[in-house]
Amino acid sequence: MDITCIGFWRPQQANFMDVKIFHPGAPTYVKKTLPQLYREAAAKKKLAYHRRIVEVEKGAFTPLVMSTVGTFGPEMTKVIQRAAGLISERKSENYAETVAVIRQKLRFGILRSTFIALRGIRRKVAVANMGSFDFNL
Repeated sequence: MDITCIGFWRPQQANFMDVKIFHPGAPTYVKKTLPQLYREAAAKKKLAYHRRIVEVEKGAFTPLVMSTVGTFGPEMTKVIQRAAGLISERKSENYAETVAVIRQKLRFGILRSTFIALRGIRRKVAVANMGSFDFNL
């Protein structure tokens, strides 16, 4: 599971969420509509995790499906709305602005991850000098 929390949907209930990000322009997805892709991705996640979480963990499972173009699946939209409701209520902030900020942060996170996957990390990686280590052999 990618995300685990307690009390997100119901008080004192364990909640498990797994993230799936797909690229709708991939050759395998060309003949399918975006709603079809969201349904299929969510169904695969539910098939893999839902039964175990409900029966063994006694919790709730929510698949978080997003695309690389910045759109969200139905369950992800509900999670964003619920999180925005909880945050705006707790911090006395505007609900619409809170939803917008959450969506923006998620979209920029997807964008950053996509760039890293395509181009790699642009910073220099520190290489340890193996001659300075004493292995006590």
